[in-house]
Amino acid sequence: MTFRSTFSLPRSLSWLRSLQRFIVKRGWIVITTCWAAKGGSGCTSVAVSLAILARSPLDSPLLLDLGGDMAAVLGRPDPTGPGLSDWLASEADVGPEALDRLVVDLDGYHLLSAGTASPTHFASGRIDQLMVWLAGQRSPVVVDAGCVDTPVSHALIDRADRSLLVTRLCYLSMRRAVASPRAATGVVLLREPGRSLKESDVASALNVAVVARLDVSAEIARAIDAGLLEHRMPSSVRRALAKVELGAAV
Repeated sequence: MTFRSTFSLPRSLSWLRSLQRFIVKRGWIVITTCWAAKGGSGCTSVAVSLAILARSPLDSPLLLDLGGDMAAVLGRPDPTGPGLSDWLASEADVGPEALDRLVVDLDGYHLLSAGTASPTHFASGRIDQLMVWLAGQRSPVVVDAGCVDTPVSHALIDRADRSLLVTRLCYLSMRRAVASPRAATGVVLLREPGRSLKESDVASALNVAVVARLDVSAEIARAIDAGLLEHRMPSSVRRALAKVELGAAV
């Protein structure tokens, strides 16, 4: 079931947590954040795959791209111009409604890029405003936080309705994931031959369930390299991610 919000932006940011509790209680998933403890884990590919599965004639998912690669994986041109960081760096009187004007149409998807600015600080309440804006979207939101380590990425991981750690059965990846202060609600596991770690090791070390398992294959790599994942997504990927598609009930 896809949640289409009828809420307008709350005047008071204190409404945020009440709104999010209501959404989760009703079983709706609005914001799904994919993140990784180590680069090369397949986070962007998983995030884009989830967005592809969520797309329908009536639903164009919103992609929040902190890593800068989501458009390329979809086979779309990279967006140019301002994005999230530029809004964060703007004056305090530039409200979250300005984010609507920064969203780019990607032919079936909407994308908010990371932006071009590098703000070292931003106006008080900016992250709360962002989360309220995301929670009020009319379509599912998928965030590719990757390995980005900023206050914004932390909030997008910690306060998402669904926080998915994407990882391989790799000792170094697991070592970093265990040490991370971020918490996942589920793990998407990329499996490769020859690894000594097992799924049970991951679940035990992180104390969180593995919700999807993807076997790394040349078929997936070729589809991504050609920018054709949307049209040539392997059936194994569709089956593996079916239970965690955006907009699904908790």
